[in-house]
This record gives sequence, C-alpha cells and structure tokens, in this order.
Amino acid sequence: MSAWTQLANSASEVAHSRFARNWSLLVTSNLLVQTLAMLATIRIARALAPQGYGAFNLVQALAVLGALLAGLGTRQVLIRACACEPKRTRQLLAAATALRIVAFAMVGVGIVIYSALGLEELTPVLGFVAVGAMAGLCAWDLLESVAFGHQRMDFSSALGVLGGVVWLVWAWAAPEP
Repeated sequence: MSAWTQLANSASEVAHSRFARNWSLLVTSNLLVQTLAMLATIRIARALAPQGYGAFNLVQALAVLGALLAGLGTRQVLIRACACEPKRTRQLLAAATALRIVAFAMVGVGIVIYSALGLEELTPVLGFVAVGAMAGLCAWDLLESVAFGHQRMDFSSALGVLGGVVWLVWAWAAPEP
C-alpha cells in the first residue's frame, strides 16, 4: 500500500470519527453564535448610542468577571471528573453547584455594593442586571461543563445556539430607551 493510500485511509477515518463530528459541531455552532451575537450587538449599539453603550459594556464586563470568580476554577475539574466517572455526574454537578452558589452570592453582593458606592455610571439597577447576567453565565457554564465531560458536543452546541437566539430576540424585541 502506498503512502498516499495510507494517508487517504487515515484522513477518511478521522473524517468519520467522533472527533471530526464533535469538532464540526463546535465550529459550526460557534460561527452561528458569533453571527447572532454580532446582530444583537448592532441593535444594542444603535439603541444605546455611545453613552448607554459604555454602561452596557461595563455591565457585561462585571458579569463575565463575576462569573469567572464565582466559577472557582471548577470548570476543568468538573469536565475531567464527569469524563472519568460519568455515573457520578449528578453528585459532581450538585457539589459544583453548591460551591458556585456560595461564591456567586459573595461575588453578587460585592457587585451590588460596588454599584451602590462606586461609579455614577454603574447604578444599583445596573449592578443587579450584572448579577442577573452573571447567574445566567454561571448556569450555562455548569451545563456546558457536564456536556463536555460526557463528550456531548451536540448538547453544548445546541445550548450555545439557543443562548444566541435568545440574546438576539431579546436585543431586537426590547423597547428603545
């Protein structure tokens, strides 16, 4: 068998493998989510103009930073543990959720206090909006971690696209300020 034939056989095996399927699902869903997010951001930027868009970015930054802190680095641990012991997924998810709820509460209180005492651009209402967005990010991250641990990229992809669609619908359905 020639080297080209072996290479073609190897490429065919990879193309029909679980890896290729998972990779293509993730790439396709990420492209779709980015497109949906871009369309939502266009609407938000037009509606909020420069001043309001800065507050929107501040809320987004606080939500992402808060979710990162509230995650306590459990993402990789949960993915690996679910991959190694899939039968313990419920227990692992419950433990990670409990840890994150405690951290979420502490970070959420910090964001609300910061918004009450801090910058005038960040009002307490926007602080609560940031905490709400942080809750959604934390919940999404928990579900995606379990999906990755079970190598269920179809679920992770669908979750991402669903989030993108909800975000787009919300952005275009929300009344202008």
